[in-house]
Amino acid sequence: MNNGEKKDNNDTNSNSHSHSVDNQLENEAITNVKKIFERYKDSPNMKQKINHYIKDILPGFCENASQQQKQREDRKNTLEEKSD
Repeated sequence: MNNGEKKDNNDTNSNSHSHSVDNQLENEAITNVKKIFERYKDSPNMKQKINHYIKDILPGFCENASQQQKQREDRKNTLEEKSD
């Protein structure tokens, strides 16, 4: 087996681990939302507010956080290039 084959295998293992972590996080998030809905099972108003937050507010929050992370990475890369 050559080094390229080992790297491909390691990449596969890394991707598999990453996929597993992603699934775990997704399942945990779904469980947390279900717990919140269960906590407010007798309050249609709260259920509506939770749904609104998840559907309308959370996506924008996530997009902003993603853009901020990308900007930080870009600034870091720019500073690293300038220091070389």
